Amino acid sequence: MWDSKTATSRSERSPLFARGRLIVFCAFAVLVALAGGSSRYDAVQLIALRPLAMMIVGIGFFWFSWRRVPSPVQPFVIIFGLWVAWVALQLVPIPADIWRLLPGREPIAKLDTLLGFSDAWRPLSISPAHGWNALAGLVVPSAAFMVVFTTNVKSRVLMLAVLATGLASALLGILQLASVGNDALYFYSITSNGRPVGLFANENHAAIYSSIALVTGAFLLTTSKRGKDSNWLRIAYIPVLLLLLISILSNGSRIGLSVGLIAILVAGIMFWLKNSDSDARKKRAGGFPRFFDRPGLIFGSSIAAVLLLLAFILSGNVPGLREMTQDSLIENYRWQLIAPLKEMASTYWLFGSGFGSFAEIYKQFEPAEIMLPQYVNHAHNDWFQVVIEGGVPAIALVTCAILLLIRALRKTVSSQGFFSPTAIFITATVLFLGVTSAFDYPIRAPIFQVSMIWLLVALIGEER
Repeated sequence: MWDSKTATSRSERSPLFARGRLIVFCAFAVLVALAGGSSRYDAVQLIALRPLAMMIVGIGFFWFSWRRVPSPVQPFVIIFGLWVAWVALQLVPIPADIWRLLPGREPIAKLDTLLGFSDAWRPLSISPAHGWNALAGLVVPSAAFMVVFTTNVKSRVLMLAVLATGLASALLGILQLASVGNDALYFYSITSNGRPVGLFANENHAAIYSSIALVTGAFLLTTSKRGKDSNWLRIAYIPVLLLLLISILSNGSRIGLSVGLIAILVAGIMFWLKNSDSDARKKRAGGFPRFFDRPGLIFGSSIAAVLLLLAFILSGNVPGLREMTQDSLIENYRWQLIAPLKEMASTYWLFGSGFGSFAEIYKQFEPAEIMLPQYVNHAHNDWFQVVIEGGVPAIALVTCAILLLIRALRKTVSSQGFFSPTAIFITATVLFLGVTSAFDYPIRAPIFQVSMIWLLVALIGEER
């Protein structure tokens, strides 16, 4: 696991300083969990989250050193920096003659001519106000990087933070189910009331995060060793995983249930491989595998999880399964969005319309036959939205990040094997986010942004 070994000053090695760094990390993790569950730009919780993140970034520069960043993670940090730079460049005004030549600017150019503003310099972003908000939103993932590289938090602590956030969301979701109609348990004014959304505003995001937390817990359990985790923590993994399982099954999200079932399968594979590996070692040593030792307990718990899953399915109390057999206006609307999304992508693919501008420009392309009383604030397909808002530069950066992930996965496979917990975990997490981003926008919620950065540092940095 990654743990920075960079030389530090005597004050940084003191126990008091170490406790202070851990307190800062925990405070940031708690605030992100409580205030980062919505992807909306106008969520009131951002009033607390963004200033604190900005303080962490500002103060972190006093302790930051490029040597603290693990070499496998450095390219990802560079890509993130280039992403921030591109968002900022879209807000820089350019000459009117050049701006009018850009695709998709014709309606605004005609208005400028009629109003006498034909010589006005404008930025690439069609909606600069939303662009500035998108730039300000990047301070949270920036703080996620900074708090890790300046506090030297160990990788297992990073993963435990993700698991703890998933557990808190699952417990809150169960309380929301048990107290239907209690608005005090919902953190966001625009949310899926009556659904177990937990710390999120969107039930899909809650279920997807629970699935990732389930795989994270399975990874921590199967890689747990004496001396790494305390005994009480190793025992606590099992009930935590069962609570996450219940959270996934009780959620009414079709996407979440589909990903959750795959997460259960991935966790089961991890447990089976761990148990098989332990039995093989004992046979080579001349001993006999015991069902009630730790690997046997893991295997037995996985059987209990499967039985719990079957009980839920047979009882007909899985909301996601019920919704899969019924027509959903929202789900059908996602498919109807594909045609206007293609038209928007073909218009703005070169330089993009500007990050955060999707809701504004969609009004020009929205077909009258699919109009709803509610407005569309996201494309419900992040792959399309990256092309529309970011253009070729954003496509290039995302492609580079994917290639780097593939490269890191190949290194992990070559050193540990394809069926190692790390390789399985990286593959599952990337697939979860990649597939669900084609139907939703989970990565736009700050909780996801911070958690994925921490998992990236914990897993990819392990190559060091």
